[in-house]
Amino acid sequence: MFEIHKNIKGVQCTDACPLCENHYENECHLFLRCRMAKEVWDTTGLWSHSNPLISHAANFVSFFFTTLSILQPHKTINFDMMMWSIWKRRNEKIWDDVEKNTRIYVQFARDYMIQLNAPRQQQTTPEDSNNNTQI
Repeated sequence: MFEIHKNIKGVQCTDACPLCENHYENECHLFLRCRMAKEVWDTTGLWSHSNPLISHAANFVSFFFTTLSILQPHKTINFDMMMWSIWKRRNEKIWDDVEKNTRIYVQFARDYMIQLNAPRQQQTTPEDSNNNTQI
């Protein structure tokens, strides 16, 4: 699946995972079975929640939505951001031939999550605004 998109963009590619270069790249491998993905999941502490579900899922989409349905809300956001960081890592390897340490990708995703949540935390309720008005 992924190699079709790379070929359309003119990127020379094989069907091997660009991160580990050992296995066929598909969704399950890239996000769950690749050693680089496992490093992300281990670093975040989400592997213990995700790993038991892998063997029971019929496919990647089933795994993804099952995982989202059982995680607590704050872990769901973390899970989503780590999926994104794995995708970002893959794309940087393919497009720019850049590889960084796993912790850099995890920290980048966490920092980005904080930035996304900052406007929500800065919003005040009408009662808060009235209490801060000077007379």
